[in-house]
Amino acid sequence: MKCPVCDTENAPGLTVCDMCGSELPEMKKCKACGAEIPKKAAYCPECKNLADVKPADDSTGYTPGMPMYVVGLEYVGDDRQEVIKVVQSLRKCDFDEAREIIDGDGIILTDVPKLEAEVAVSKLRGVGAKAIMELANDWEGGSSSGGYRSSSSGRSRSSSHAPAGSKSKLVAGLLALLLGGLGVHNFYLGNMGKGIIQLLLCWTGISGIWALVEAIMIFTGSMTDSNGNPLV
Repeated sequence: MKCPVCDTENAPGLTVCDMCGSELPEMKKCKACGAEIPKKAAYCPECKNLADVKPADDSTGYTPGMPMYVVGLEYVGDDRQEVIKVVQSLRKCDFDEAREIIDGDGIILTDVPKLEAEVAVSKLRGVGAKAIMELANDWEGGSSSGGYRSSSSGRSRSSSHAPAGSKSKLVAGLLALLLGGLGVHNFYLGNMGKGIIQLLLCWTGISGIWALVEAIMIFTGSMTDSNGNPLV
């Protein structure tokens, strides 16, 4: 049993830590996988099932009574590449498939336990994306036009229609090439902070090189506006 204060592994049955003397939490066995977990835990961090419910005798991994969740992506944020990497790890897929998920319906995970959904949302938010999780029973899947919609909140996202106020890839790219040293393309995209920095550095030549790199990113589709919307 690991001490929550000093991380020392203690022998089973102890109530205080051998190393620091801190009180050890009461433990129990997960009925789904048998792992030792804190007594108050509702979900097992090892098998991600309800700790006090024995799973059904089949190979589906479904535990009766467990609420299942859907995790969806509402917008990507500034660091698109990092979001793609997170989606890769969550979906166990390659880079191109992760990018298609982001550009498509944005549904990252379906029918997963609450703990797994919370971990996924936390990882996506950690790289600047906006992700949500909702009960699968409350979620309406993608329609024939693509995208997803949460029936309980009214939030929507569709891959077949550009979001309102989407910026032009061509305009942004040309501004980066012609006036990028002054940060004009970033002002156009709403990235005010970067635009101001490039404007202040315009006399050094650094902002010109920076703008050239961003022009390439714009034309290759790896740069978004300040709200995470893809350029159209």
